[in-house]
Amino acid sequence: MTGPATPTTGYRLLCVSIRQDYYLHGNTSVHPVDVHNLPTGVGARFASLAEIEQWVPRGLRGISSYWQVRVIDDTGTVVRLGFRAGYNGTGNRWTWRPPTPHEPSQEATP
Repeated sequence: MTGPATPTTGYRLLCVSIRQDYYLHGNTSVHPVDVHNLPTGVGARFASLAEIEQWVPRGLRGISSYWQVRVIDDTGTVVRLGFRAGYNGTGNRWTWRPPTPHEPSQEATP
């Protein structure tokens, strides 16, 4: 998978697998990342939330193991959540929402 051009600041995409493992899109390692200690400077960077929302349906089409994505900023704070629609989160449509204040943490933690 290829990502967008690399902006100096922006957002990264953290994919959540059905087994609750976390993967940074564009990471050269195939291993899950520790959400409590996200590597800096690793992963494809997106310039805007709109760019991510356009890329996700195309880029993750056919990869049904990712049912959720989390858009994180440079500090690792979740700024947007994306959920795959359909039966058990297996569809090609995605719904988007901001993280809600009642969630226990705005960090990328599970």
